[in-house]
Order: sequence, then C-alpha cells, then structure tokens
Amino acid sequence: MDNFTSAINTTASILNETTSRGPTPLPATPPPLGYYGETREMLWKVISPIIMVWGTVGNILIFIVLLRQKNKISSTALYLMALAVSDTIVLYTGPLRQWMKQTWNYDIRWQTDAGCKFQVYLTYASLHCSSWLLVAVTLERAVSVVFPHKVRIVSTKRTAMIAIFAIFMFTYGLNIFHLVIMGLKGYRTLQPCAPKTKEYLEFRDDIYVWIDFCVAFAAPFILLLIGNISIIVYLQKSRAKQKTMAAARGQTGASSARDTRSVSVLMVALCVIFCLTVTPASLFNAILPYKAEEINELFKTDPYKAWDDYQFLSFQHAIVNLVSYTNASFNFILYVFSGSKFRKELKAMVGCQEAGTSGVFGSKSKSPSNGKTTTTSVSATKESQYQYVAKSQPTDTTSVSAIKQSQYQSTDTKSKNDNVVHTENSAINHFDSVVENDGQAID
Repeated sequence: MDNFTSAINTTASILNETTSRGPTPLPATPPPLGYYGETREMLWKVISPIIMVWGTVGNILIFIVLLRQKNKISSTALYLMALAVSDTIVLYTGPLRQWMKQTWNYDIRWQTDAGCKFQVYLTYASLHCSSWLLVAVTLERAVSVVFPHKVRIVSTKRTAMIAIFAIFMFTYGLNIFHLVIMGLKGYRTLQPCAPKTKEYLEFRDDIYVWIDFCVAFAAPFILLLIGNISIIVYLQKSRAKQKTMAAARGQTGASSARDTRSVSVLMVALCVIFCLTVTPASLFNAILPYKAEEINELFKTDPYKAWDDYQFLSFQHAIVNLVSYTNASFNFILYVFSGSKFRKELKAMVGCQEAGTSGVFGSKSKSPSNGKTTTTSVSATKESQYQYVAKSQPTDTTSVSAIKQSQYQSTDTKSKNDNVVHTENSAINHFDSVVENDGQAID
C-alpha cells in the first residue's frame, strides 16, 4: 500500500542529481510544488487526522461494546474485535505518518534504521491482516448459513481464536522480509528508507508488488464475493422455508419469517465498501513502479515535464491511499446503521446500563449436553415404565414382556418423533438467529 514512497525516492534522487543534465536543466533547488503538490499536502494535512481520529474512536467503541458481552462473546465478535485492533494499527502506520510528514516534515522512517524497517513492516502486515480477518468472519458466517448443522463445530470461540492466530502468523510472517531488505541508505536514492541493494529493489518492484496485490486485495475480494453471494442466496431460501412452515402451522409467518434486508444490506455494503476503497490503491500500487521508471527516463530529456508528472503522480497517490484508509475507519458506521443489536448495546453502554442478555453479533455456541440430558431422560422414562408394568403384573411373565416391548417401542417412536421435531425446530431457530443476527459479513 505504501510502495509509492520508496519507488518515488528514486525519482526524487534523480531530480536532485539532474542540475545540468539534458537540454533544459533544473535549477539547484527544485521548482515550486505547483497546484498538484500543494493540493496533495493539504489533503494529507486535513483528511488524515479526520480519518485517524474517527477510525480510532469507532474501533475503540466497537471493541468495548463487544467486550461488554463477557460470557456471551461469540466467535463472530472475536473476529470483529481482532479486526478493530488491526484496523487501528493500519491508521497509525499510514495516515499518522503522512500527517506528521506533511505538517512538520518529520518522517519516522527517516530517523533510525529500526524505525524504517518496522514502520514499513507494520504498514504492510496490518493491511494484509485486516483483509484476511474480514475474509475469515465472512466465511464463518457463510458456512453457518449454508451448513446450519455444522455451526456448533465451525462457529466456536476456540475455532475463531485459532483462525485469528493463524492469520496473524501468516500475514506478519509473510512481510518479515521487510526487516531485512529495508534500510536508511537505500540503493539509487538520496532519501532514506529504501531497499538496500539492486536485487532487493528489483524484488520489491517486480515480484513483491504482485504478492501484495494478491494478498491485500485480489484473493480476499474473490473469497468475500463468494461468501456474500452464498449468504444472501441461502438467507432468501431460509426465509421462504420459514414462510412455508409458518403457513403449515397456521401462523401468519410475521414472527418466524423475519425481514432479511438488514443483514443482507450489511453483507453487500461491507463488500462494496471494501471494493470501492481498496481497489484503486491496489491497482495504483501495482503499476506504480512502471510509472516511476517512466518519470525517471523523462528526467534525462525534459526535467520540467518530469517534475510536473512527478507531482501529479504524488497527487494520485494521496487520493487513492486516503480512500483506502477510510476502509479501516468505516466499519463502525456500518455497524451502527445496519445492526440493531449493536445500536442497542451502544446506547446501553453510553447510558451506563448493563449489557443485554443476548450477544451483539451471534450467540455463544451452546454445549451439546442437552442431547445427553434428553437421552438420559428417555432412558429413565423407559425404565420407570418397565418397573410400573412389572409391579402391576408380577404373575404374568409373558404379559410383562409383551407390555415391556410395547412400551419400549412406543417410547422409541415418541423419542424419534421428538428428535425430528427438535431437529426441525433447531433448524428453524438457527435460521431465525442467522436472520436476526446483524453481524459483519465482509480489508
């Protein structure tokens, strides 16, 4: 997401070196920034703190609201809490750095070698982590909707914690090479913090730029699209099934067939927001090394035209990256407008009231002990029935055996019928909970 800085450093160094090169050499000091340069600085100074403050406050509120649930925290809530933390890291490695750089000409990457390495490392790793946490929570919701009988296996806090840990290890492990290739004294650049050798520079511009594109955008977007389509399709099917069952029971269907528009709108909105905010920056950073190289070549023949192109490229960089950073601060707005439970819990928190009785995003997985209790109850019933028959007819062994067999068959038939009804009701209740749950579907 921040390939621009290092790539354009090479262009800036050539600008500084080009004081007597070409037919129209530049003066010893660079020309004024011009319209695009001044507008770029203004955008970073004004928009960056707005995005950063709003996103920080929103992510903190999300974390606190979900944390208030205590024992009612669901697997979905765990994903969203981790996402809030990761998005906050994104805000403090991107907009904060650019705001300080444009306002006070202070760049943490330019101070120490360690600051250069870790700032670049956290920038890429946090962006990748946010994208894949969003994928994880979407796929979890999709699986719980498409395969409702697997929900107690997939949608557990243990599974969520394992998935979060795996995503963290993958994204932060993938980007650890930044700690090796980056340094204050970069190759072919007068400005600090860039790849240290020609090989490192070529790897970053020719290979890693496409790895970043796939990990941060392409792969997550495909999975998010598949997950959201699956959720919407199966929610519509479940709604139709609930109406049919309600009609068979003689009900109006108003209570059982809940409106799915809120959760469907949330799913689609999250996917659309991700696409609109992340796509421009991902595509821009993919082609940036080639554009920078064109400007480098143009400096040799027309430095003034190259300077104008450089300022315009910097302006484009500011636009697409500011848009991408809004993705890390927009989730709170979607939760408030699309999640009735989240709004209710937020009001309760502001009013210093106790947390609600149900989870905000999904309900905590119930223990399967209910099934054992039911089985034990049926066995006890059959045993008591046998004892009653034995006491009432002690002299007729044949009659006792026949009655006992009849009682067992009757009880087994009743148990099977109860299990069928219980399974049907569980499926209906699950679909109701999926529709009612205004959790997050879709970096």
